[in-house]
Amino acid sequence: MLVWRIVSEAHVPLSDIEAEWTFDRMCNFGAYLRMKQDYKSAWTELYSQKNKEKQ
Repeated sequence: MLVWRIVSEAHVPLSDIEAEWTFDRMCNFGAYLRMKQDYKSAWTELYSQKNKEKQ
């Protein structure tokens, strides 16, 4: 599953991942993707709270 997320998010062909990416690199990229999602979630939550305060 992570490999397909790398293919779609990093726009890297599967053959390059198989040939050049180490397990650690894939894990680090997975951590980056989780951090990116957490960042988006935090901003969404902040905007939701600000909109509630305005109402």
